[in-house]
Amino acid sequence: MTSEDRIQALEKRVDELADRLGRAEDELAIRRLQHAYGYFMDKCKYEEVVDLFSERGQTYFLGGIFKGKAGVRRLYCGRLGEKFGQGKNAPMRGLLLDHLTLQDVITVAPDGMSAKGRFRTFMQGGSHEIRRPQLQRLLLRALRDRLGTHEARLRRPRFLENVSGRTEWPG
Repeated sequence: MTSEDRIQALEKRVDELADRLGRAEDELAIRRLQHAYGYFMDKCKYEEVVDLFSERGQTYFLGGIFKGKAGVRRLYCGRLGEKFGQGKNAPMRGLLLDHLTLQDVITVAPDGMSAKGRFRTFMQGGSHEIRRPQLQRLLLRALRDRLGTHEARLRRPRFLENVSGRTEWPG
């Protein structure tokens, strides 16, 4: 093997490694984005959540599609921000939210110009007793939205007692 052949082989290897490094960095950036989303959601930082979306971004929530920055802002800063953050863009006293992102599978396109990802999110929330009346109203409203007024009224006492930890789920 001549010196020129070795140099060409090394250049090819460097290009291959640079490509692999680029893909790894792209995957890491996507994971960071997902983790930032979970962190900002946990802290009721809805303005920062909106900033994570592109101008063409969209999200699906409870059967609705929120398109573009304006739609995404309407969901996070409007709907969720008012319900959970009381219109503030900051952590709320007595409210614990956790959005754990797990089982991520990310595939970066060969040209590096796009990627697809699948993530599972484990969400949990809790509230201190200082927030219970607010949380109970919020949960009742969510049940009514989801089930209709009559069904929510029938299920309200048992559901709210379980959320507050005063009773056990029926076995």
